[in-house]
Formats: sequence, C-alpha cells, structure tokens
Amino acid sequence: METWNIIGIDINKLKKYIPSHNDKKNVLNIQDKHNFTYLEKIVYKIASFNAPKKGVCVEYYFSNNPEMTFEKNNPLVTSFTYLNNSECPTIFTCHDLEKYKYKDFPNKNCFISFPRELKHVCVNGSNFYGTLMTDSCDTATRLVVNIYDGMNFLLDDEDNNKICDIQFTKNKIKEICIDNYIINYDFYEELYYIKQDTSLLLKILTSNDIFLNKISSHVDKYDDVLFSVYEFPLNKITFNELFKKYYSNI
Repeated sequence: METWNIIGIDINKLKKYIPSHNDKKNVLNIQDKHNFTYLEKIVYKIASFNAPKKGVCVEYYFSNNPEMTFEKNNPLVTSFTYLNNSECPTIFTCHDLEKYKYKDFPNKNCFISFPRELKHVCVNGSNFYGTLMTDSCDTATRLVVNIYDGMNFLLDDEDNNKICDIQFTKNKIKEICIDNYIINYDFYEELYYIKQDTSLLLKILTSNDIFLNKISSHVDKYDDVLFSVYEFPLNKITFNELFKKYYSNI
C-alpha cells in the first residue's frame, strides 16, 4: 500500500463529472489524449503515476459504495482518490477472491485509510477492500482508477506534463502491531460474510488491552495505519518495548 496527497486538482471541476460517471466504469481512450475532458486528463495523470512500465488498459469510475468488494479481472493496480473527508475509514486487506472463496486467511495484516480530500491511495488491485461504517458519518466519494495489462503505452514524463500538471506528495504510514486475538479468522469472517459495522473498527482502535489503548490515542483520524499481528502474546513484552516498536515506524 502507498498513499499520497495530490496537489493541483480543481476539486469542484472534478466533482461535476460524478453524476454521469458514478459506478459506471469507463475505459480511457489513450489514443484520443488530445481531446481529453478534464476528468480524463486527471485519470491519465493518475494512471501514468501508478502504471508499471508496460502496456496498459485504464478503467475509471466514481464510487461511494461502502460494501466489501474487489475489482473484477484482477487489475495490476487499483487507486483511490478521495473527493471529500470522512470519518468512515477504508479498509484494505491482503486477501483475493480465491482466499475469500475458501476462507483462507493466512495474512493477518490490514491497511486502514481515513478519507481526506485529494488523498490518493494505491493498492494491489486483486484484493478485497471496503468501508468500515459508523452511524455518525457518510462514506467518501472516490475516483477509482484500475490499471490492467493492455496494449497502450503511456507518455513519458515530459509529454505527460502537457496533459495535466498535478503533483503527488508522499504520506507516511504508521504501523501498529497488535495481538492475534484482535485480527484473526473471526475478524475476517465477520468482515466478509456476516456484517461490517462499527464494531470491527472498535475491535482495533479501542481494544481493551492497555497497550493498544495508549497507541490508538496517538493516531489521528486522518492517518493511514497498517495493523500487523504480533507473533507472540503482548503480556510477554514490556510497555516500553511496544512503544519503541511503534514510534520506530512513524
């Protein structure tokens, strides 16, 4: 997972395209780049920033769908650009459709991103993601750009700037290590198959464990956080050791 802030986008101009492109997937016609709309210029710039150095196909759409889902046909890269703030975070997992079908959850890590206007998140396009809902907030609208294998080659940097001049500034990701009893098989089973709600977020951010409570108080609601699982019980380490491990990742 990688995350940036984007500078140089006219957010109000971009939002005007939401009604006509909401949950309607479009394929970018790269060959027609000289006639791009403003939205297509932004999509092209995002694709150029995230695309591997190979032929690609670029798909894009707007969405505020909170359900746990995955992008069909396994994109090489999926990126979100949030168009508004929200206190309902997006959760990204390390599980693809195959692991979902067979309830195979060997990787107990997850990435949580709190939406902020023009924050940009780039993830593995084949993995499940969704929104952790609360009763007090609405989901964020996001511009989703998927990159697939294809025949089109994007422009080099010099020509790319002629299409759209926006900049990406890197964000830090904070890593928090927690015990196996919080993110485990039951956590993912509830997330994927039962019901996603506030309790999932509370399991992470307001655990009864004193160590995690102290750590979560240092996490701003708009921070990007990677939660990984300790391979040994928390009661076998000291308070100072836990904080040392946490702050070394800030």
